[in-house]
Parts: sequence; structure tokens; C-alpha cells
Amino acid sequence: MSWQTTKPGLIPSLDVSVERLSNLLSGIDEIRVQNRNPIHALKVGALLELEGLKTIISKIREYSNLPIIIDHQKLADIPSIIKKYVEKIASIGVDGAILLGYVGPTSITTFVESCQEQELASYIVAEMSHDGASTYIKEESPIKIAKLARDLKATGIVCPATRTESIQRCAEVLKGSLLGIMSPGHGPQGGGADSAVMAGADWIVVGRSFYNSQNPQETLIKLGKLIIDKWKIKNSEE
Repeated sequence: MSWQTTKPGLIPSLDVSVERLSNLLSGIDEIRVQNRNPIHALKVGALLELEGLKTIISKIREYSNLPIIIDHQKLADIPSIIKKYVEKIASIGVDGAILLGYVGPTSITTFVESCQEQELASYIVAEMSHDGASTYIKEESPIKIAKLARDLKATGIVCPATRTESIQRCAEVLKGSLLGIMSPGHGPQGGGADSAVMAGADWIVVGRSFYNSQNPQETLIKLGKLIIDKWKIKNSEE
């Protein structure tokens, strides 16, 4: 089984400055091994990427060999730009990327196929986690995005922990496939990792409750145990 299909999992989000990486990543691989913690990958967002992606990847690699997923929303562009972007990030050493699904099927298809060509994991955002995110989006859009991601054999989709009903609907679409659901919005945004896993999420993205914690490593250990316990309960009920 490749890292892309390993479930359940925890994805720490590194939305911080370069200076804070050392504190957050110190001992993270040891936590994963010694505590059998399900840390799946590390997510690098646009804020950190602006400080120089190549430098960031090198810095992270000083502390961890975990897969790195790039979350840069400007990747949501026209197909020709998406293809070039995927080729570029692959050459830098990124292991996966996230695309906003609202760009439509042509760009999504180019993204997934380009990632497959470069042997990168591909994730499509079906719905975002913050208040107002769905104001201008049709109710059926997340389902359509999930179906397209499934048909293209993407690695997974992104559904928010703040909207468990969306997770449930998309999980039903993905049933029987290898695709997983990445779920942000845990903690300060109001979503719960436990309820997200019970609704069908496979990978929990943890941001502020991780990097603003007084003990980030302990936070990962506790949250890892929680999602494993909920995952076991969820799968025993099916």
C-alpha cells in the first residue's frame, strides 16, 4: 500500500513562518514511529510557500521524510498553466498538490492527469470549511466534483469537518474506490475531527490547534489516537 492510500491519517498544516518550522517539526518522525501515530503527510500552504518553496522543502526535509502536499490555491488556473505548475512543483520535491474544484472539469482533468504523469498525489477541493464558503456555490457542486475526481482516479477530495453532511454525501460517491477524503476545519473553525471521521473522512487536516498549541507534538499524539479510535468504531459499524 502506498502512502497515498494509507488511512486513517493526520495532516499537520504548516501555515507558519520559516522560523517556526524547527519547533513544530522537531521529533515529528519519531512521534509517528514510536507512538504509531497516523501522520499521513505535511501540508504547505500559500503563506509559507511565498517565502520560497525550494527553501521550505529543504528545511522540512531536515526534520522529516513525510510526504509533502502543496496547497497553493492559485494552482486553480487554466489547463496550460496548471500543467506547467505541476511539472515545476514535481521538480522541486513535492509529493502531492491540492486544487480548488470550482475551476471546472477541464482544469480538474488536466490537474489530475498532470499529477499522475509526475507521480504526484492529487486532491480536489469539493467544498471549503469557512463561513460563507458555499454562498455562491450550487448545492450539488461538491457531489459533481467528487464524481469527477473518482472517475479520474485522483488521490482524494477535500471536504470540511465543519460540514459533516457534505462529507457523508461525498463518501457515498467514493464508496468502493481508493479515493479518500481530506478534512480541514477541525478546532477553531468549529469542526470536530471525531465527527468528521465518523461521517467518512480519512485524513484530518490540523492547523491552528497544532501550530498554536503550547505543545504541538503532544497535540498530534492525542489527535492521532482520537482519529484511530473513531476510525475503528466507524468501520466496525459498516
